[in-house]
Amino acid sequence: MARYEHLPIYKKSMDLTIYFEKIVRNFSRYHKYTLGSELRDKSRAIVGLIIKANAKKEVQAMCKKESYVISAAIVLAIFVVMSFPVMGTAGSLEPSVAPASTMKTLDQIPPTWSQTLPAAQRFELVLNNAGVLDKETGIAWEQSPSIFDQQYWSMAIYACQNKIIGNRKGWRLPTAEELLSLVDPSESNPTLPSGHPFSNVQQGGYWSATTSEFLATDAIAVTVYSGAVSNVTKDGIASVWCVRGGQSHDAY
Repeated sequence: MARYEHLPIYKKSMDLTIYFEKIVRNFSRYHKYTLGSELRDKSRAIVGLIIKANAKKEVQAMCKKESYVISAAIVLAIFVVMSFPVMGTAGSLEPSVAPASTMKTLDQIPPTWSQTLPAAQRFELVLNNAGVLDKETGIAWEQSPSIFDQQYWSMAIYACQNKIIGNRKGWRLPTAEELLSLVDPSESNPTLPSGHPFSNVQQGGYWSATTSEFLATDAIAVTVYSGAVSNVTKDGIASVWCVRGGQSHDAY
């Protein structure tokens, strides 16, 4: 392209390309790869047409139209810039909707306790079907808590910490709130959501890691069959249903 550099039309075309590039640099990160890419392509196409015309001995004719081409291109650039808020300044707005390639599915969205999902969407078998992921709370439950796993409170904590379920450790005793999150007041015997995937759920109370607000010697137990909450002495016996993930606390 060096043989064209002496021509005024070539230099002005390059100036136009540089002008467009400066405009694109002020775009937001998102628009640099959408509208910015389109603007770069159009400016290169214009320069390409000018060079092609020169190669065909049509430079003289193109020079007569030089002002029109560059003016039209500048109008196009101004139109694009004015189509969205001012870029590159503090407080500039990003698009309210992310590009489709970064959209997340329900499985990828962090759990929120404000969701109310039907059982078919809420629960998913995981860990080779040995666990159940609750998408409302983000924690995994034993799919089938042992009917023989009845312990003192301290032993219940120890039992969960040493369990291997689905070839994974890292289990713990759930809090009272987590146990109650499984309770559906519209259901009975048990009060689990209709269509839940759990099995071997016992009628008696299940230990929580939450101690009693009244007596340090007691802990909270939740009867899943009725949804009842009760204070039980830590020396008493209750069933154990372990969870994995979520936020625990020092049960002692």
